[in-house]
Order: sequence, then C-alpha cells, then structure tokens
Amino acid sequence: MRHGRFLFAALVLGILAACGGSVQPPAVSPPGAPRTPASAAGRPSPSVIFDLMKSRYASAKSYRDHGQWVVRVFHDGNPESRIHVVFTTAFDRGAGLKLKADEEIVGSGKAYAYFASTKNFKRFDWDYSRWPGKFKASTALGAFSEPIGETEGIVGIVPGLLMPEQDFRHIRLDPATWPNISISDAGDETVDGVECFVLDMKGWCVPEVRLWIDRSGALRMFWGVVHAQSGVMEVPAVGMVETTVQYAPEFDPIIEPAEL
Repeated sequence: MRHGRFLFAALVLGILAACGGSVQPPAVSPPGAPRTPASAAGRPSPSVIFDLMKSRYASAKSYRDHGQWVVRVFHDGNPESRIHVVFTTAFDRGAGLKLKADEEIVGSGKAYAYFASTKNFKRFDWDYSRWPGKFKASTALGAFSEPIGETEGIVGIVPGLLMPEQDFRHIRLDPATWPNISISDAGDETVDGVECFVLDMKGWCVPEVRLWIDRSGALRMFWGVVHAQSGVMEVPAVGMVETTVQYAPEFDPIIEPAEL
C-alpha cells in the first residue's frame, strides 16, 4: 500500500532534480589523522573493495548491528536537523531477520516505530506505527521499499547485502543492478577508530553516495544527498537533504530467538 511510507526515508529522497550544488560528506577522521591517497601503490580498486563488501555480507552465517540515522535538511544553505532514527538489525541465515527502527521528528514531539521481519525468507512482515496495522505476506522488495515510498531503499541496504538471493530490484546497492553507477576511490578515513576504505558512488537511486567500508568488508557508514525542489510530507520546501547512517556491525554472532 503506497500510503504506508516510511517517513524518515521519504524525506531523504524528496523530489529528484538536477544537482545544483554539493553538500560535503561528513568529516569523520580526527584532525591530523593519516589519510592514504587513492593512488597508493598496491591499493585494491574500487570494484574489488565493493565486491569485498558484498562477499562479507553474503557469506555471513549471522549478523547483528545497531546504529543511528540522521537526516539534515538544508534551507538556503543552513542545515537544520529534522529526523533522528536509532535502529537494530538481527539476522540468522537459518532462522530469519528483523530490522527495527525508532524515529523521532526533531522538535515536533512526534515519534514512530518501524519493523520488517521474516522467519522463513519467503514471507516478510512489516509495520509502521504512523499507519498502524501489520502488513503480512510481503516480498523482501515490498517490506523494504514499500514503506519508504519514493525514497527507494536506504533502509534496505544491509538486508539486501545479507540476502543476495532475494528480489530487491532497484533498491539493491549494486552496480550490477544499476548499469550507470560509477564508483571512485576517495582514499582512507577512520570511523569510530576503524580504518576504512572510502568510496564515492553516483548513479544509484540516491544520486550522491559515500561509503566507508572497513578492511574486512563491513559497511561502517553511509552518506547520501538528494537535491529536492518542493516540500515533502511534514517538511517545508528545501534545497537539499543529507542522510548519514552509522553502523556497528557484528558478523557471525549468536542470535537469540527473541531478537527475531
């Protein structure tokens, strides 16, 4: 049902337009931290780094993470935080997946909850408290794209990596799905004390993306920006919308039944 759109992500995409400027990605390395240039000898290519990430998630027997999602809306170049989300993901390849998110619309007093889950990887349930009523028997694509409407699939990035056999279509973060995607090397930076490869991506459903991928292939941070033309839902007309997602991934942990 199209009315069941996940609000925080709906804000992220807005209405796409030609890029008329650029919001800078977040600076995550401490001042003076070493930064390896993209041309360093022996450095893996962007495609090899991206494939390392895909393989890391696709081969995981289980996975857990938690993190936060921050949306900043820019009015005349001045940032104003609008939405903050905390989320958890639990995944066991033999038992299921559950993603939960608690969303706060900053300054409005409004808060909502979202989840998507499966126990058999055939039927995906999801719910969003803005429009109560659990939606059952959805596909993976429906569970991770339908609630977020026109924003495409930021919320589905990690589930799509963990479940390459599922049909995520256009929300799958993968150059094989988007033939016009270009990936370039942006060097190295540190996220929460972990050294990461940094890749810039253009041509996905979120037009400007930066990924921080650690040496094991784990995605540590996602940054994306969309250039909007008009108001989206509860937010007035804006110039640009910036989204930053931070992850704390654990691979192959013991997932308790209660987490699913």
